[in-house]
Amino acid sequence: MLITWMLAAGVSLMPHLRPLDPLTSAAIEAGIERSPTFAALVQTIEDAEFVVYVESSRKLKGGMDGCLVHGVTGPRYLRVVLKTGLSLDERIEVLAHELQHVREVIQAGIINDPTAMQALFSRIGYNKRQRGAREQVYETQAARNISLMVARELRLRGTMELR
Repeated sequence: MLITWMLAAGVSLMPHLRPLDPLTSAAIEAGIERSPTFAALVQTIEDAEFVVYVESSRKLKGGMDGCLVHGVTGPRYLRVVLKTGLSLDERIEVLAHELQHVREVIQAGIINDPTAMQALFSRIGYNKRQRGAREQVYETQAARNISLMVARELRLRGTMELR
């Protein structure tokens, strides 16, 4: 796989998945190295015409650990935000979950349009507000499944801590 080779060669050439801080960079690198599922998600993004910025934040709404922010940066740009304070493995799992949402957007062939994305996630997922959440937050079973799969792969390859 191209991404694995680039990491092994010490090259960080991911023009479409762009970490904006060291915590995010470490999670992406470790996720690619330790989880084939995570690496496949990254490859999907690298093969697409989207640019996905990933950054950390100390606080997210509604106690979330991560979220896909849409409709704020441009038609071919998406932003993923991860909560700080997570262990490396938790960050990888949450990032995998959010990258699955990015893959869902890519596969649907829509651009970064809040209305189109809300319609997409209403169609393929469910609104957490209908299940007791305070805010309108969408979820998909595919993203939940990806989190579980990546968590299993990380456990099989041993836990790592941030250096």
